[in-house]
Amino acid sequence: MPDVISSLHLDLGEKEAIALSMAKKALLLIDEERGRKAAREKNIPVKGSLGVLIEAYRKDLISKGRLSFYFEEIMNRNDIWINQELCVSLLDQLFREDDPGR
Repeated sequence: MPDVISSLHLDLGEKEAIALSMAKKALLLIDEERGRKAAREKNIPVKGSLGVLIEAYRKDLISKGRLSFYFEEIMNRNDIWINQELCVSLLDQLFREDDPGR
């Protein structure tokens, strides 16, 4: 692992994920904000769980109802620390884009 990664104040798994993304020049899938920030500072593209779900919806891989269901599940779980207001805001914005007259 490069020294620039070793010195980050992150968990070992986050450091390893960032190092691998750097080595492979690949998108990093990570939700933890400190890890996302560190990756962005290294010019590594990042996407979190919500971004993956939104992309799947936009590519017609999941329906609007399924997307809403997944977001609800994320908001209702105690072991996932994704801001509920962010979930609501993203869904609202996305559905407004799909139905501007709403």
